[in-house]
Amino acid sequence: MPGWTVIDAMRAECPTVDLEAEHRKFADYWLSKGERRADWTAAWRNWIRRAAETRRSATTDRPVMPNGHRLTPAEMKFAQAEALKSNPNPEILRAAGLPVPPSANPQGALSNSGSSSAITA
Repeated sequence: MPGWTVIDAMRAECPTVDLEAEHRKFADYWLSKGERRADWTAAWRNWIRRAAETRRSATTDRPVMPNGHRLTPAEMKFAQAEALKSNPNPEILRAAGLPVPPSANPQGALSNSGSSSAITA
């Protein structure tokens, strides 16, 4: 592990990164490759910075639903595809933080009143 001054500096620069977990990944990765680096401390700092960037990109611009669930990239793609439909489900669009067009059915895809064509068990 790098010296404490480097660790403290990276902890301040990348506060959301679990340095111990990333260090284990870093060590395992480079041990498995069997390669050398001119400056292992610089390589470690770059590893930690990449971990912070990956963490940021994984959570940025992903809406949070009322239950606290952050939409996955697959769920966002599903909602974006729904938005392309001529009559999209407004509940799906709202959950993804996408604008609901005025032409969308305000009741959503299913109605609680009247008969339903849904298959029941």
